[in-house]
Amino acid sequence: MRKSSSSMSSSSSSSWLDIPPESDFGLFNVPFGVCSFPPPPPPPPPPPPPPNSVVIHGHEGHNMHDDSPPSHHDASISMASSSHSLVTSLDPTSPRCCTAMGNYVVDLHLLAEAGLFDDLDHRHRNDHHHDNDDDDVEDGDDAFHPRIVFSMSNLDRFLGCDRRIWSAVRDRLIGLFMLDDDDGDSAVTTTAATTTAATSSIVTTDAVATTATATTTTTTTAATGTNSSTTTRTADGDDVIVPDDRLRNNVPLRNAALRPMSSARQHLPCTIGDYTDFYSSREHATNVGIMFRGSKNALQPNWLRAPIGYHGRSSSIDVPCRYVPPSSSSKNFSDDSDDIAFGAIRRPCGQVMIDPSDPNRGSVYAPTRSLDFELEVAFVVGGKTNVERVGGGGTDGDGSGGGSTNATTSTIGRPMTSEEARDRIFGYVLLNDWSARDVQKWEYVPLGPFTSKNFATTISPWIITSMALEPYRCETSALMQGGGGGGKRKRKEEEEEEEEQDRSPSEEDEPTPLDYLVDPDYGSYDVNLSVSIRPSSSSTSTVVCRSNLRNMYWSSVQQLVHHSVTGCPIRAGDLLASGTISGTKRGSYGSMLELSWGGTRDVELDDGVKRRFLEDGDAVIMEGWCEGSGGGKRRGPGRVGFGTCSARILPAVPFPYGSFRGGLAMEEDRPPSQRYSQFRLRDAPPTSSFAWKARIALAAKGVPYKTIVSNSSLEDWNCDVSSKKTTKIQIPTQETTPTLEFVDGMNNIVRIARSNAMIDFLESAFSDRGGNLLPLDPVARARSRETAEAIDSIMPYSAENIDVDRKAVEDGLSCLESLLTAYHAPLLASAVEGPFAIGTHGPNIVDISLIPLLYNARKYGIDSSLYPMLTSIEMACKDHPWFRSAAPKMDGIK
Repeated sequence: MRKSSSSMSSSSSSSWLDIPPESDFGLFNVPFGVCSFPPPPPPPPPPPPPPNSVVIHGHEGHNMHDDSPPSHHDASISMASSSHSLVTSLDPTSPRCCTAMGNYVVDLHLLAEAGLFDDLDHRHRNDHHHDNDDDDVEDGDDAFHPRIVFSMSNLDRFLGCDRRIWSAVRDRLIGLFMLDDDDGDSAVTTTAATTTAATSSIVTTDAVATTATATTTTTTTAATGTNSSTTTRTADGDDVIVPDDRLRNNVPLRNAALRPMSSARQHLPCTIGDYTDFYSSREHATNVGIMFRGSKNALQPNWLRAPIGYHGRSSSIDVPCRYVPPSSSSKNFSDDSDDIAFGAIRRPCGQVMIDPSDPNRGSVYAPTRSLDFELEVAFVVGGKTNVERVGGGGTDGDGSGGGSTNATTSTIGRPMTSEEARDRIFGYVLLNDWSARDVQKWEYVPLGPFTSKNFATTISPWIITSMALEPYRCETSALMQGGGGGGKRKRKEEEEEEEEQDRSPSEEDEPTPLDYLVDPDYGSYDVNLSVSIRPSSSSTSTVVCRSNLRNMYWSSVQQLVHHSVTGCPIRAGDLLASGTISGTKRGSYGSMLELSWGGTRDVELDDGVKRRFLEDGDAVIMEGWCEGSGGGKRRGPGRVGFGTCSARILPAVPFPYGSFRGGLAMEEDRPPSQRYSQFRLRDAPPTSSFAWKARIALAAKGVPYKTIVSNSSLEDWNCDVSSKKTTKIQIPTQETTPTLEFVDGMNNIVRIARSNAMIDFLESAFSDRGGNLLPLDPVARARSRETAEAIDSIMPYSAENIDVDRKAVEDGLSCLESLLTAYHAPLLASAVEGPFAIGTHGPNIVDISLIPLLYNARKYGIDSSLYPMLTSIEMACKDHPWFRSAAPKMDGIK
């Protein structure tokens, strides 16, 4: 049996990067998330280079590596935690898939582009033995395409892969940062001796490298070269990750792919389609039950028989904007960066009771006076949706969607087994389920919480994989379910709290879970959890809660199985939260509701501050980490942390809302269409048909611009766009026209020549506005590009009168007439024909290319009336706003 890499001993290897032992993100963590990098302020003018220095790309050669991620003993990157987050390197203001090592974020897109994940799909299809022979098929929907998966702006596609791929990518990342403890050079040399630059040295773990090993080498030759994979296996049959030195030895790639975590802005790691919150901590459920129903009826009859949950709102889930190191949570942050560092939520308003003791008096609209946090851990679902096809096409019970289909076939959900559920748990995040307790008290009967919880949910930005947590597997606080589990569960009651006595049920009251809920590997993870509060008036944070993920009665697997029991489809990216995680002592309660016992006791903070519920300006910081032995039977690989889940509370919005204007949006929150500004089109004289294409495309996307005639003196803007200054420069007339110039989100001046390149840019950057310049259907898009290129080849575009082979142009127009007529014929026969170039009801790149061509042809005396299809298309475009606003000023379309 192939063991999980998560159980690898930490004594077997170290990293070529020096990772502080207190780092959340060590070698064997490998979490996943989403980051971007906001634009830096304009740099000061560089000092003159010293004598004898070599300037490369604007940097002095003697100092060009000063900012590169340092090697061993120079970097703060942990190998025990490899988190994936989204960071951009090509466009730093856009999100990018990443992982974290120590104090660095690692750009997975760049690693994928460099080929470091290329062979994972092949290796892990053949390294795993399954009953289904289809698992060995390399092509098709199940194939792993790392360059595509990690080029996305979130982890959605990666989550859609199966567990084998998750494990393979995690193992590869560990190998890329690993250095053998005993003899790092020899370990790397050994790997390099059996591989090429495109090799893969990834295998799974669960052994100490010094154990006696037997090595098997598999070589696969492809058209692009030779890929070799070296697997080191212990005498016990356990696979071990072998160090892979391709990243370590590639300094340019290393410098580009590793970015300081302090410079990253974090985003939601994936699209959260559905969010469900459970109520799975027996300690918390008992505390709340005692407060509202008394100790004898603390738990409802159904609580010990099924995981209780409700559906929440995914639209209000967010992450803190910036990473806050755990060691920094007690430090003072400057006022101008504090809210950005912690993130923020706004105190909600809603209906609260006029008299909490008399509901019959009704309610008023007011800000909540009982704002609370809830300490939770949530897991992110991955893999294929649990569906099957039924009906006329038969039943495909594996959820793959195979088999024939027809009009009577339906796709429906199916329940999951515990084994399937375990394989679909991708990883875990910290979660703060913000709650307005007074609003909740008024609205929760009969359907449960609604507006009291839908306003904000904060999660930690890095998803910690279940593989990373496996070494910390442990028993739950219940020890077991049914058969006297309650009798074995020894609670340590606080003697002074009379209302908390005799809360444990007797053995005969403990029901055994129904068969579908039986979890053969019932348990939890030894994750230390803490909650700190830092008032705005204080420079320190006070820890008010220390709990542990072991304080769970229902496991994650049971939650997921029960969620699907009726056939509910669970999709990749769905988020399922644990519910508040409380321990048995007051200092381990996971909410202010419990800590203040329903608002009847003060919770003391540092500096003499007291709280019963949260106040405006309070920052709530949640942390989670595993370390040491992990409380399980196996020794854990050092510290594996979650980072922080934090936010500061802003004042409520006054009613009415008309005068309120939010101030939290930051520069990098702008959509792509707002990241580019100050557009100028460097044009030839207005008779240029080639520049006309650019003008049409700009009009189609509604992009305002100024026209610059290339043979005149111009005023250009200064690179420092914030300075409000302009500098007069001369633009040489021989420079390429047309050229589109603009300022990007990093305050750089960008110039794009050639109209087709401009169309590609405008279509991508302004996909949220105007019309589509290219069809969305892949085949139609390809045909349109093909036709547009054919149009461009018929005659040269120039502002000057040049010799033109009229016969060649006329022949080209005749071919184009036939081609477009052929496009229209089937549409005409079906009575769905549109008037534009390829039979559509709106123009696209073909029309944008055709109209300037016809205009240019007439300048050379060619009779366009000989081509009725082309002239009919021209007439359709004549009154279209894209074309009228962009037409040349003389002899154009009237």
